[in-house]
Amino acid sequence: METTLPLQIFLQPYLLKIHHFKLGMDYISSVTAVPNGNIFLLVIWGNGDWDHQRVAPTPKVKKGGIYILGQHFEINNFSTKANLMDLLAFELNPIVFHRLFSISPKSIVNQLICMQEIFPHESAAIGSTAAGEKCVTKQLSAMEDFLWARIQNKTENNHHVLSQAISIIEQHHGNICIKKLAEMLQICTRSLERRFLEILGIPPKSYSKIIQFNYAFRLLAQNNKKIGDIALEAGYYDQPHFVRQFRKASGICPTHFCSTHQLTGNKGKKTNSNTAFLLHRTTFI
Repeated sequence: METTLPLQIFLQPYLLKIHHFKLGMDYISSVTAVPNGNIFLLVIWGNGDWDHQRVAPTPKVKKGGIYILGQHFEINNFSTKANLMDLLAFELNPIVFHRLFSISPKSIVNQLICMQEIFPHESAAIGSTAAGEKCVTKQLSAMEDFLWARIQNKTENNHHVLSQAISIIEQHHGNICIKKLAEMLQICTRSLERRFLEILGIPPKSYSKIIQFNYAFRLLAQNNKKIGDIALEAGYYDQPHFVRQFRKASGICPTHFCSTHQLTGNKGKKTNSNTAFLLHRTTFI
């Protein structure tokens, strides 16, 4: 079960979207975060354990908490078996993330980090409020207060060139030469790469690959096209190239992934899935 919660105007454009998922026997068993170029704050609570899995081996995470999911190249899966759990996913504008948190975006690439390790006092205060609340509205309010307090304490920075670069990459679904992108922005490639690394934690080429993969995954999930056609439309050299990239992100081939997660596959059949997907992309200027 997924619900999209309303955005408070004062949190825009820092916060792009808020997702609420209920996991358990009577709802869905897992939530899959597909790479999309944004950074997530995850608030998880309930009376049981939950698992975090990706291609690279990761330890089991028990109980609830507040976590930061940085820029990721791999599909992340959050699941529970019989226990009822709630997950609030705050999708953050990656450009302003470094302003809100005193950590390097590069240090959290492909990482799921417990906020308690970075901000023990603030995390404890939020966690204490969340622990006593079963209402999603109260959980949401506590996180909004936390984000707004950090926004107010930070100085505004202008990253117009970086915003333009991201918008152009979005428009091309990740298929654009970085040299051409730099020329369009009237900036040298080295300066563009430096800005991406400083603010997003990854170079523009890597960011473009994330957007390209996200576009291909959305085609895979929503259309009745063959794998080869999706690969070409998404800008991959050929089907084997797309399959290799998909294996790197998920550990399995796209056909197997479709079958396992009951997505629309290349035969055009679709069944009810017990997995929710964090696929959302928001173009911002």
